[in-house]
Order: sequence, then structure tokens, then C-alpha cells
Amino acid sequence: MVDLDHMKKKALEPPPSRKTDPPPPSRSVLPQALMNKTFSPPQNASDGTTTPPSKSSTNKTLYCKEEDAHIWDKARELTGDKLSSFVMDVLRRFVAEEEQKANGYRRIVTKYHQEDGIPQAKAFLGRWLLPPDKPADIYFYDSSGIAYDAEFCAVAQTAKGNYVAIKFRSETTTTDNEFLPIATFQVFEKVEDLKVISPEVVAATMKALGVAVQELDI
Repeated sequence: MVDLDHMKKKALEPPPSRKTDPPPPSRSVLPQALMNKTFSPPQNASDGTTTPPSKSSTNKTLYCKEEDAHIWDKARELTGDKLSSFVMDVLRRFVAEEEQKANGYRRIVTKYHQEDGIPQAKAFLGRWLLPPDKPADIYFYDSSGIAYDAEFCAVAQTAKGNYVAIKFRSETTTTDNEFLPIATFQVFEKVEDLKVISPEVVAATMKALGVAVQELDI
């Protein structure tokens, strides 16, 4: 026998809710906490400036600290809004000097007085072959072969392969930043050209350079 009361109650019951499927997994490989994070360029620990990622490009970015912004603006004004060219010139000289230093050259400053007493100061990249405190001796002899006077000559080789000769009258132990006595400053392309000063200067300079060995097929 069919229980009609039971069927009526069953019909009035709400239908069971369907189970919802779980959401598909996220395709992102980043954790959710990092999904909305904004990444900034790394900072230099020393000055706090940002460093852009290194990549080969003709466009480069210089980062200036906020407190130095007025210096940047003034430099741009003084260079006629050609600050990029100015910066490249400075970097070019810096790289050249550092490369020359690696090859044994340094900035040499020579200060001396001309024969008229006017002080001079000249600087170049080079290395001393005969420094002012160990110059070549140039003696003057009388008819009997007795030395009656002497001059001294310091020689440096420049980064471009030239030779600077500084000839002075009295010996000195001065450093680069002090004035030599009365002196002459001359530049020669080849070491052999120093013979216009004296053969002794050529010989001493070649000895400092190291005498090249000539290979003979005899």
C-alpha cells in the first residue's frame, strides 16, 4: 500500500543543493601575495641612487640624488643644454687616463721658471725615464778638457710615445709639485732626436728604456 502522506512530505522538501566544483588552479606561478607587488630598480647601498639594469643600448640614464639636482641644472645651463656631450667628454678622458695608468703612466706636473723668470706649469700623461732628482749630466769643457760648467736634463716618455726633455742649470731634488729653477721644456718624437741636447742625454735615455737586442743573421 502506497503511503500518500509520506510522498506529499517528500514532494514539499526542497531539492538537495548541487555541489559546486572547486575553482580551477591559478595559472600564475607567483604567490598571490606578490601578484600586485610593484618592483623597483635595485638601489646602491652607498648613496641610495637607483641603478637601471645593464643592457646594450645607446640610451643611458644617469641618476642624480635629490640634493644634487641644482648642480645638475646648473651644469646643463653652463654647457648650453649639451650636458650629454660634456659627460661623455669627461668619461672619455677618465677612461683614457685609467687605461694609461694601467700601462704605467700617470699625470706628471712640471713647474719651472723660464729664462726671463716667468713661471710655467705643464701637465701630461707619462712616466719618468730620467726624473728631475736623477737627471742626465751635461758637462761643458774648456780647451784643456777640464769641465767648467754643467747642465742637467730630465726626460719623460709620454703616453703617446713622445719624449719630454726638461733642461735646467742647477741640480735639484724637487718633486712634481714644486718649481724647478730656470729650465727649458722641449718635446721630441723620437729618442734619437734628443741628440740636439747632447749625446749623453740620448745614451742615458736609451739605457733607461732598455737597449733593444738586434738579431743578426751573420
